[in-house]
Formats: sequence, structure tokens, C-alpha cells
Amino acid sequence: MLVIESHSRMRGQLLAAGRIQLDGWFQGELICSELVIGPDGYLFGRATARTLIVNGQVVGRATVGDAHLSSGAFFEGELHHTSLRKAVDATLVGDAFSTRGALKLPADLLNLEHKSNHLGSLGALKPETYAL
Repeated sequence: MLVIESHSRMRGQLLAAGRIQLDGWFQGELICSELVIGPDGYLFGRATARTLIVNGQVVGRATVGDAHLSSGAFFEGELHHTSLRKAVDATLVGDAFSTRGALKLPADLLNLEHKSNHLGSLGALKPETYAL
């Protein structure tokens, strides 16, 4: 798991096999297996993930499999998902599109996940990360 701490500010593109926990501020593009936006987390940009859990704020576009907007979450933009769970007091401003099929993930993420799976379970490894 890769954690972006609450007092961190990052910009750019990040690809990671495994989980990213965003507790700080990120502007750019995050591509990962699972993305968790903490209560103080803020993403301005794009996200692609198998699973997205939002407790904080997202402004931009997300293409995900399972999307969870938790209590108090704020999402503004376009949300493309195969399934969506939204708490009553979560805010969704913009458009949510159900893809109704298999999620198309970037080849770079699939290759990185495949490599991680051959070395051991994703949960037991530190995710390999690199800037695109």
C-alpha cells in the first residue's frame, strides 16, 4: 500500500499495483488497483482503478469498477463505473455513467499487477510504483 500523507502535496501521474491511500492533496492522474481517498484527501484530476472509495473530495474524472461514495464524500465531475454505492449524505455533482460491462484498465496497470501476482500476493508486497 502506498500512502500519500495528510500534509503532502503532489502533482503528476502515478501508477501503482495495489492500493493507494490518499490522505493529502494530489493533482494529476492516479492509476491503481484500489484508490481510497481519506476524509482529508483531495484529488483534482483523473483516477482509474478497480475500486474507488471516496471519504474526502474528488474533482475531475474517474473510471472505476466499484465506486463507493461514503458519508460526507464529495465528487464533482464524471464518474464512469460498473457499480456505484452512494451514502445518503454524499455529494455527487456532475454525471455518473454505468459502463455495464467489464472495466477496461490500462495495459500498464494490468502488466504491473501481473508481475506482482507472480511474485506473491498484492497484499503482501509493497506496491511497485513509478511516474509515467
